[in-house]
Amino acid sequence: MELRPVKIYSQGSAARLNYMAEVILHDILGLSYEIITDRRRIGKNPAINYSSGKVPGALKMSPDSLLFEDDIKPRNLIVEDWDGLPGFFPTSPDSDFPFDIFASSFYLITRYEEYPEYGKCDESGCFIAPSSLAYRKGFLNIPVIELWAKRFARAMAGMFYGMAFKAGNYKSMMIFCTGNPFSVHGKNLLGNITYLLKEITGAKEQHKDSDRDKDDASMFFVYLKNSLSAFSSEAKMFFSAADSFHGESHHQWRNSDYRALIRSTSLKHDAGIYLTGDSATSLKSVRKEILRLAPLISQDILKSCTDPSALVIPESCRVLCDAGIKEDYSMGYPEDPGFRAGISRPFRFFDLRNNRVTGLLIIPYQMTDIALAKYNRTNIGAFRKIVEGMINVTRESGGHFVSLWHETSLTDACDDGEWKEIFEFVLDRQAW
Repeated sequence: MELRPVKIYSQGSAARLNYMAEVILHDILGLSYEIITDRRRIGKNPAINYSSGKVPGALKMSPDSLLFEDDIKPRNLIVEDWDGLPGFFPTSPDSDFPFDIFASSFYLITRYEEYPEYGKCDESGCFIAPSSLAYRKGFLNIPVIELWAKRFARAMAGMFYGMAFKAGNYKSMMIFCTGNPFSVHGKNLLGNITYLLKEITGAKEQHKDSDRDKDDASMFFVYLKNSLSAFSSEAKMFFSAADSFHGESHHQWRNSDYRALIRSTSLKHDAGIYLTGDSATSLKSVRKEILRLAPLISQDILKSCTDPSALVIPESCRVLCDAGIKEDYSMGYPEDPGFRAGISRPFRFFDLRNNRVTGLLIIPYQMTDIALAKYNRTNIGAFRKIVEGMINVTRESGGHFVSLWHETSLTDACDDGEWKEIFEFVLDRQAW
């Protein structure tokens, strides 16, 4: 039986409504849809009444004004319990849904509260997890948008016979960011990582000189390729070409070993640019660093990852769009595991100031090695439990579990069994 497109009846069309219909109905549930302002066009199609009026036979969800506005203004949101899930932007008493999940999802996925107009950013313009609604109300550790969508699907299935929805497609991925690899403990990155991977594979012999480090690099890449393949996990590699790193002047992009590392890595894995410091909000700097990196990577530089301390929304995303970046892997909180945008799967960045969806695809991550450091080794068990819980709920929702790692943590793992244990734990659990 041919599935009819869902008709969304609204008293007005808006870019924000179009965006959320695409995310929830198409991207998550796999439905085709059409937004209409004339109820006579509903016909025999399943219908959502996204208005304050009455539409017989339609699933009603009375709208908040958020999706019909074109500005950004602080909102005093009250979060209520909705059978185990958070709910805000309440609907009218005659609605079939108690909360406007289109507006709620839009608020989270666009990072509405992170815009300077909201007044929650620090002096550098960065936003930290404790300032977020999800952190304060205790739902940062679930992909709430996808869970809302599943409830919405059940409601539609109960009202419209023959509804069929897209099955989730769980994926896992590890991101590796390299900024200043040859200045840690006097070793180069290849030597440090290869030692870690030798430990993981049971080979405990240490390197004796840098020549051997370079020879062992092949072992690292073979292990990485085989492990990711065995656990059905992807890897993305990001390299810095900046003049400074965390305030310190350096020119690693000129280093021959570093350049060789970039060349060899990009032949085996997707690679992109790692942005740090002020570069993340400077179009001139991003373009300059892309030009430096381009001759070394055997693929177009269309992917980026921004250092957490340099990510500023929306400026960073705007710069990436203008620089020709198509995919960004920076959406997450460095010190707090969780779903920063309320969703685990990729989504298009929506620019609130221009009130339009962009071509920049955001791939969010859920945990970083920095978060492990925050737990200070005293709560490793709690950290493992949180990560395993996020992996499980991501798998159940059919989303993507992504973890982010830096070369410094992998270097520390050489001398610290707990770091190595967590690395192995994440790689194993995300692949179940």
